[in-house]
Amino acid sequence: MSIQFLYKFPEYIPLVKYDPRISRINMQAFQYNTKVYKGVSNNIDFVVQNNDRKPIRLFDLKIEVQIQRADQPSNMIQYSPEVLLKKNCTITDEQNGKCRLTLHHDEIQHWSAGFYRYVVKMFDQNDIPEYLFTDINKNTFGFFELQEGVVSSIQPAIEICDYQFTPTPVNLYDYTIYVSSAYPGDAQTGRSNGMHSVAVYQENYLGKFWVEGSLSSDSPLPDEWFKLPMANYGYAYEYEFFNNWISPIAFNFTMNLYWIRFVYKPDLANCGRFLRVLYKN
Repeated sequence: MSIQFLYKFPEYIPLVKYDPRISRINMQAFQYNTKVYKGVSNNIDFVVQNNDRKPIRLFDLKIEVQIQRADQPSNMIQYSPEVLLKKNCTITDEQNGKCRLTLHHDEIQHWSAGFYRYVVKMFDQNDIPEYLFTDINKNTFGFFELQEGVVSSIQPAIEICDYQFTPTPVNLYDYTIYVSSAYPGDAQTGRSNGMHSVAVYQENYLGKFWVEGSLSSDSPLPDEWFKLPMANYGYAYEYEFFNNWISPIAFNFTMNLYWIRFVYKPDLANCGRFLRVLYKN
């Protein structure tokens, strides 16, 4: 049996307390993003330095971190993110300027995956605040990425009933199709596995059903939708034909999509009902 060796290296994010008396500028050129995982407690370690990268002694000082959502929702024109969490760091090495922010799983379990912005303030003995810089441009904020991690958050499936489909005429020679609204795909959730699950419910329905996706970051135009291959018995088709099948019929497909929608078209001989779709990404 082979033995795998694992090594743990301390990772410190540098913060700068600017001292105008020091002429030498040796600050961090840029700030890199760290990763935080849901389902477990996470530690983010900081080291406070001056503009010559010499550690600042943290005796009788307090370090506070404020966290906000970083990305702007696509459906909001004006967006001012609220402060999700305000928390003090634990001083781990006063002499060498090291402190630690601990994010417990119960503090972040309801946050959606994605990027978050943090701002760090230092308070002196008189409780006077001072922002700490994160790079040579004197930015006062850094970022971390929240990932699903060890325990993924359980999200309920989206239910799309038959009355939520819009009748859409195709042309003079074809019949009406029924199209759902656009729903967020896997690319909007911060997940990278691209897994989507769909369950179709019907009663003696006879006709076609298919799924369409889009890579557009904005609301897709009609020509920005494309049909997704639906696997059945090892073969991929652009649609699934229902012929009085027993409900529900489940489909899984892997594709990194920004938007997704569902379409069905009853056959001329159809006497059944298309009931609903359950969708989960």
